[in-house]
Amino acid sequence: MKIPLFIVDIEIQYHPRSRKEWMYFAGTVVSLVLCCFIVYYTVVYLKSEITRQKIEEKNVKMQPEKQEKKTVTVEDALDSIREHLTK
Repeated sequence: MKIPLFIVDIEIQYHPRSRKEWMYFAGTVVSLVLCCFIVYYTVVYLKSEITRQKIEEKNVKMQPEKQEKKTVTVEDALDSIREHLTK
């Protein structure tokens, strides 16, 4: 097939491919598409995990500040145990 383009004639020749070559080509295209999807969803998953961990770290850091530490002496602990056993 000749295509005239200004001064130059471009000739295109069709080379028939075998079924095996077309299957290799289709397999390559499908493999590339699958790899792209896997990489995309892996990146999205990792990004969401990182943001979730950052949120959890903020929550964990805030919790110790809110809690009040209560000191208990040994005698108070023994008294509460005695009360529990005498009931």
